[in-house]
Formats: sequence, structure tokens, C-alpha cells
Amino acid sequence: MVVSEQVKIDSERIDDIPVIVEWLKQMEIAKCVDQKLSPPHGNHEGLSYGQLSVLLLTYIITQSDHRLCAVEAWVEAHRQILERCTGWLIRKKDATDDRLGKVVEKLGKQPEARQEIEIKLGRHIRDFQLNKYPKFSCGVGILACPRLKRASLRVPQYGEFNFWKSLRKRV
Repeated sequence: MVVSEQVKIDSERIDDIPVIVEWLKQMEIAKCVDQKLSPPHGNHEGLSYGQLSVLLLTYIITQSDHRLCAVEAWVEAHRQILERCTGWLIRKKDATDDRLGKVVEKLGKQPEARQEIEIKLGRHIRDFQLNKYPKFSCGVGILACPRLKRASLRVPQYGEFNFWKSLRKRV
């Protein structure tokens, strides 16, 4: 007697998604956003603002695209790898553009929270730059700064326009 079983195989391109999600998890993006932003409406079900932020950032980094309307289809196409990397249950309508828009709107309406998030995440970038590279990274490229002491380097925060003046004074 022959028993035939049908095996269903699903394939999904994972590209760099696991690496990026792990990097964002190590930076504690979801935790930071959830701590600083006011909680969602009581009827909000599904992923938190922090978790949605991780999905949105992963999409932006992997696709080089910041459109909110395209994230839902991308999440649906990569649901299996995203669930395995994050450990979250991602429902079909969790990453809609209106939910992602709420996160962006909350960040826009809470400047103090946004600034605290930027400062906390800026520390991760500063630590990475100082530990890995003996050069100073800026928006236009990497500048060699042999006369600067590593401990005196400081990453400019959002809104600091006099940073270059302070850099010239140190040299």
C-alpha cells in the first residue's frame, strides 16, 4: 500500500531582512519608541508603535523607499521571515499606511518625545563610530581627523547648526 503525501513548499526571498531586523532589535528601537510615545488608542489592536517603527525602518532600509502605501504589500510578501526574525505575530492589516501614518503623526506631534528618541539612538551611532572608525563620519563623507582626540569627538544632534564652528575651535 502506497501512501502519498503532498508537501507544500513556500519560498520567500529573505535578502538582508534578518540582519537589519537584528540590528534594529539590538538598538532597542521598538522599546525606545514605545517608552517615549504616548500609547495608542484603547481600541488599537496588533503591533505597537515601536514594532510598527521597526517594520517601517526595515522596509525603508531594504527597499530604499519611504512611501507608506507600499509597506503593507511588502510586509505581506515577507511575513514569514519578519515573524521569525521578530518573534511577533504580524496580522494582515497591521502594517497599513494609516497605522504607519499614525506613528509618523505621533512623532510629529510630540517633539519632546521625538528629540529624546533621537538622542538615545544617536548614542548608538556615536558608539559605533568611535569604536569602529578612527575617522569622523558626517553627512558629506568621512573626514580624517588625526589631531582630534577620540574622546573629544561628539556626534551633532538634530538641529545643531553651529557644530562645524565648534569643530574648528578644537583643531
